[in-house]
Amino acid sequence: MRGRSAAYPRHSPNVIECDAATWLAMVSGQLSWADAVDAGRVAASGLRADLSALLPL
Repeated sequence: MRGRSAAYPRHSPNVIECDAATWLAMVSGQLSWADAVDAGRVAASGLRADLSALLPL
């Protein structure tokens, strides 16, 4: 595809990074999304990179 139509805007990626221990603590409810982000244990960027409504599992 050479050009992009206004009907199909370019989307920025949503990226979330954390270590395994942080992920397991968040999905099990031992650590909240907000506390993990505030502590620097999660790096998140993008419009939809907030998992607070989905955690814990």
